[in-house]
Amino acid sequence: MEEKGWITDNSAIAQPVKRQAVEGKEDKTQKLNLLILSLQNAQTTRQLSAATWWTIIIPAELGKSALETTRKHAEQTKGQSNHKMGSPHIQLWRTLIIQLLAMTSGNTEVENEHKTVIEYLKEFEAAGPNLGYKFVTQARLKVVKDPANLVLFYSLSELMEPTKKFTLEHGIHQLMLTVKAEIKPGTAPPSEAEKKIQQQVDQLRAELGLTNNKK
Repeated sequence: MEEKGWITDNSAIAQPVKRQAVEGKEDKTQKLNLLILSLQNAQTTRQLSAATWWTIIIPAELGKSALETTRKHAEQTKGQSNHKMGSPHIQLWRTLIIQLLAMTSGNTEVENEHKTVIEYLKEFEAAGPNLGYKFVTQARLKVVKDPANLVLFYSLSELMEPTKKFTLEHGIHQLMLTVKAEIKPGTAPPSEAEKKIQQQVDQLRAELGLTNNKK
């Protein structure tokens, strides 16, 4: 209650102390189990990815125009559901192949491979973006810390005739090697998100007095 003549300073009035919940052993154990499940899911996803697509470290020069293509695709299809531009990865893959052919043009060491990929591109373009799934199942570019490189993930369509697909895959890889790309067989390295989950798991195990050799 304020009395006449007195200056009220509310900042001097003690405020209730906010209580913070303290995690008990049971809570930490439950959290640890959930994190372990998330970690195992991330690891399994990486292993399955290795069986379904190729991982290639490519020079940024090769992928720069493809990244720009996906940006333009997003701008031009924003708010549209019935556009005829196909999925962004279809457009990305086409641009990447065009750039790969340009960068390896005139190289006699990969002349036959170059012709194989050119024929593929012609059929790809003739089919149009909406039928691009018949030529490539997935294609993604990942920006990494090293500005000189990008990481390419791709998988050719399973609808392709097996022998033709094998010949094309060989041709693409030979052209990739020509531009100093690095084909990475096996499982991809952990993502930053997976690394953070692993750190949280290790921290909780230490707090609970558990050894880190359990998964």
